[in-house]
Amino acid sequence: MLAWRLPWTFACTRHHLLLVDTCPVCGRAHRPALDQPPRDPGRCDTTGLPLPSHPRGRQPPACTVPLTGTATIPLDPHGPVLAAQRHVDQLIEALAHAQPAAATSQHAPAARQGLDDLHAAARAALLALTAPPPPPKTVTAVLAELDADGSNAPAGPAHTGDRRRRTTDTAAGVTIAHLMLAGQPGDPDPAITDWLIDVAVHKGQTSPKLLLRRWENTRPELHAALLHRLAPHLNITYQMRYSTAGAQPRRPQAGHARARAAAVPSLFWRGWALRLNPSGLFDSLTYRTTLSALLLLAGTDNLSYRDAIKLLGRPLTPGSQPTLIVTQLRDAGVLDTVTTVLDQLAVALDTHGSPIDYGRRRRWKRLTNPDFDEHAWRRQCAQTRARRLASPRPTTFARLYLAELLTGIHPHHLPPPARLPATDRPHYANFVRRLPTPLDDYLHHQGRRILARTNIREPLEWEPPIDWISPVTWPGPDPASTPRGDQWARTPGRTPADTPIDPPHPPSTEQLRAYVAQGLGPRQIAKATGCPPPLINQLLTHAGLTRPAPRDILATLDPAWLRHEYEHKHRALHAIAAELGIHGKDLSLYARGIGIHIRHGARDRHALGAHGGPDAFPPTIWAAFTGFRAEQRIRRLLAAPGHTSLNEAARALGTKQPNLIVQIRRLEHAVGAELLHHGPEHSPITLTAAGEQFARDVQPVLALLDRHRIGPDRKAEKWANSRQP
Repeated sequence: MLAWRLPWTFACTRHHLLLVDTCPVCGRAHRPALDQPPRDPGRCDTTGLPLPSHPRGRQPPACTVPLTGTATIPLDPHGPVLAAQRHVDQLIEALAHAQPAAATSQHAPAARQGLDDLHAAARAALLALTAPPPPPKTVTAVLAELDADGSNAPAGPAHTGDRRRRTTDTAAGVTIAHLMLAGQPGDPDPAITDWLIDVAVHKGQTSPKLLLRRWENTRPELHAALLHRLAPHLNITYQMRYSTAGAQPRRPQAGHARARAAAVPSLFWRGWALRLNPSGLFDSLTYRTTLSALLLLAGTDNLSYRDAIKLLGRPLTPGSQPTLIVTQLRDAGVLDTVTTVLDQLAVALDTHGSPIDYGRRRRWKRLTNPDFDEHAWRRQCAQTRARRLASPRPTTFARLYLAELLTGIHPHHLPPPARLPATDRPHYANFVRRLPTPLDDYLHHQGRRILARTNIREPLEWEPPIDWISPVTWPGPDPASTPRGDQWARTPGRTPADTPIDPPHPPSTEQLRAYVAQGLGPRQIAKATGCPPPLINQLLTHAGLTRPAPRDILATLDPAWLRHEYEHKHRALHAIAAELGIHGKDLSLYARGIGIHIRHGARDRHALGAHGGPDAFPPTIWAAFTGFRAEQRIRRLLAAPGHTSLNEAARALGTKQPNLIVQIRRLEHAVGAELLHHGPEHSPITLTAAGEQFARDVQPVLALLDRHRIGPDRKAEKWANSRQP
C-alpha cells in the first residue's frame, strides 16, 4: 500500500500486524517512492542483490521473494498501538482533504497541529527510552507489545546506527505520544509527562528555554502543562519568569520589568503583604522587599533577582537572595499561593497601571529627605498629650516615617544621610506601631502637602484592588480585621525604655509544630516570637516537641555511615547535620574526633559533588575529577594531542612543561592507564586507546559542567586556570 510508505505508518489496521522494515531474504528496505506501479505485487522488488554476475551496465535483477509468509508481530486489535495508528490515519486524512491554502497557511488546521504535537512528544519519548529513569507502566506495556519475540525493542534515535526509519521506533514513539496527548490539550497524561520531566532532570536539561525549544511547534496549552510539571525543579527566578504557578504558564516577555518597576514600591503594599504572611512568619521589612522584587520577575525575561533589587532602589547586600524565604514558604505549603497572586498582580499592573509613579518618587531628593517642621511636630505632640514623642529620637523617626509614606522605601534603605541605622530599626518599628492616630493623620496630611508643592497630582498611598486577582485562600489575616499596630511587624531587638510594648503572646501548639517543622530550635523560636527561651522550652516539653540532645544523636551515629556520606559521596557537612537535626558545629567536632579530615573551601570540594555521588558516574571519571583543579587537568589533557611535544602544548595552554607533565601523570594514575602516546621526533602527540575511551567518557561530563556554570563564575574560573599552574 502506498500509505505504508508514509513515515507516519507503522501498522496495518486491517490485519492487525506491525509492518516489517526489511525483506527477510535480501535484508533491504523497500523503496521510499515508486515512479510506476509495482512489477509483481506481493513480492520484494528491491534490486542490487549479490546474485550471479550479469552483463556490465545492466540493472541488477530484483529480489522477487514472496512476502506473504514474512514473520511479523501481531498487535492487539483494541490495543494502544493500533489506536495510535488509527488516530494518525484520521489526522492525515483530515489534512489531505483540507483546502490547499489552509494546509499551508500560518493558521494550520487542527490536524496539522495534532501531527506537530505527536511528533514532538514521540521524539521526546524515544530520547527518554535511552535514559536511566524507568518508564511508567503504560509505556512498559507498549514496549512489551512491540517486542513480542524479545528481539525488536525500540533502540531510540541515540542508539540507532544508521539513519533509516525503524518501524518499531516509530510505533513506540507515536503510541506513547498518543497515550500522553489523548486527553485535553492542556492536560497530558501525568505519568508520562512526569517521566519525560524526570529524564530531563536526570540529564541536567532543566532550562525552560531548552524545553520550549524542543516543543516549539506544539500547542501553548501543552507548553503550560510541561512548565507546570517542571516547576519543582526550578529556582524561584525561573518560576516567576515563566509563571509556572499560574493557571497558564507562558514564555517571558522582554521590557516589562523596568516599566513595571515604576508602579511597584520598594516595600510591598502593607495590606497585601499582611495577607501573604502566614501566621506572621516573616519580618515585615525583609518579606515586603522580597515580594516587590519577585513581582518584577513575574513574566519578564533576562532579569535577575539582584537586578530587580536595583530597580527598586534598594542597595545590594551580601544576603540579597530570597532562598530562605522561599524555603520557608514552601515548608509552610503556601509558596504556590504566593507566586500565583504575584503573577496575577503583575498582569493586572501591566494592564491597568498604577496611579503612583514610585520610580519618580524614589529619584527625587526632596521626597527621600523631605522638609520637616520640627516645631509644628512638637506642638502637635503637645496637643495630643504625647510629649514623649517630641524628644529628638522620635522626632527623627517621624521625619523618616514621612519619607517612607512619600517614597515607599523603608528608611533603612534610603540614601545617606537620611538612612536609618540598622541598630535603630526595632525602635523605628515600635514608633510606627505605637503612633497615635492623630499624629499619624498629621503626617499623612504633611505628605499630601509636600506632593502638592512639588506638583505631583498623585495620592499619598495606594494599594491595588483585591478584585484584580481571582479569589484565593489567603495564608495571612485580613487587614480590615487587624489592628493598625499589628499590621506593622516588629523587628526583634531591644526597645526604647520610653516606648512600652505589650508582652508577646505565647505561641500555640500548632505554631510550635510549624516552627519545629522548619528546623528551628528553641532559641530561634524565641527570637521569632519575642518570648523568653525558658518559656519556649517549657512549651515545647509540654507539647512533646522536644528534640533529642545533640550528644544523644551523636552517641547512636554510625561512624562508617558518616565517613561514607562525607568522604565517598562528598556531601556537605551542614547538609548531613540538617538531616540529623543537629548543628553543623556539633557534627564537625564529632567528625574530627573520629579522624575525618574536614574539607575547607574549593580546594577540597569534588568537582562533581553537586551533580550526584560516585554512583552517578563511571569510577574512572569520578577518580579523574577528584582533587583541586581536576577539570583543568582534564581539559589540558584533551588539548595536548596534535602538538609535536609537551613543551609546545604547555606554551599553547599558558603553563609550563613540568606542571603539564605532573597533571597528566596524575590523571593517568587516577585512570590506571597511559593516556598519551609520544611518537617519533616532530610527530604529533596522540591519544592511546585508553585515552580515546577516556575522552569519550569525559565529554558528556564536561558538557554537564558547562551547562550548570553561570557567566561570571565561568570567566573567573577561566582566568584562574590560565594564571595558575
